[in-house]
Amino acid sequence: VEGNFNKAGEERYVPLNDGEWYIQRPLWNSNMHWIIPYNETARRSYLRALGKNGFDQVLDAMGTALGMKRLTCFHNTFLGISESDDSNLHTDFYETQRSSWDFLVPIIMANHTTKAELDLQSLDENVLVGIKYQYGVAVVLGDYTYHKSAMIDYMNEGEFRVVSSIYCAQITPENRDSLLYMYAEEDPAPFYHLFDMPIKEWHWDDSKGGATLPKPLSQREEEVSYFKQHEKRRRPTRPTQAVTDDEEDWSEEWSEEPL
Repeated sequence: VEGNFNKAGEERYVPLNDGEWYIQRPLWNSNMHWIIPYNETARRSYLRALGKNGFDQVLDAMGTALGMKRLTCFHNTFLGISESDDSNLHTDFYETQRSSWDFLVPIIMANHTTKAELDLQSLDENVLVGIKYQYGVAVVLGDYTYHKSAMIDYMNEGEFRVVSSIYCAQITPENRDSLLYMYAEEDPAPFYHLFDMPIKEWHWDDSKGGATLPKPLSQREEEVSYFKQHEKRRRPTRPTQAVTDDEEDWSEEWSEEPL
């Protein structure tokens, strides 16, 4: 697909006011782009946005109904797309003991189409069921839920679709390896530390008044965060000095307690 931000298989890192973001276009027959918070600042910014928009209530309803003990939102992405011919059929989770979910929440939708936008594979593997996204409604995918983007084309109308993809799980020693199967590479994902045992960060638990998603920053805290990001970009480095994510910026805020 011509005229897009990335070529198929291309990736790049983009510094924004709320941290560094990783953008990749997979080798699929579409112009899907993954936009992922890459450093700790961006990751926490995404989590705060979830908390601000009521995702704590979703976690509480899901965790309570399914008898979970703790849930951690470990991998959060924006999925942008405007054209797809025959995308890649895949599942996000395999054998995680039915303790992991991908919440797909549309935040920008194409206005002109009424066609299905997400294909789900039936249990007998012979039928694809088409789903049309709706504002305010999440599509929730669990273990072995094979899916792909449906055939769509918003290009002529100059439109596109953006969906928030939120991976949440009850991470245990039994399902940890299954969750990590796609992330344990030579250059591991920036959220890899969330799987260190014992789990130190979770965003819901079954106790009353327990863990929640991070709260939105105050105006003063936003100004300080903005200054730190821009100061870090201007800061000179020695030729032999590696540029880091300055995780010490969060040392006063971070603790061993759940968020």
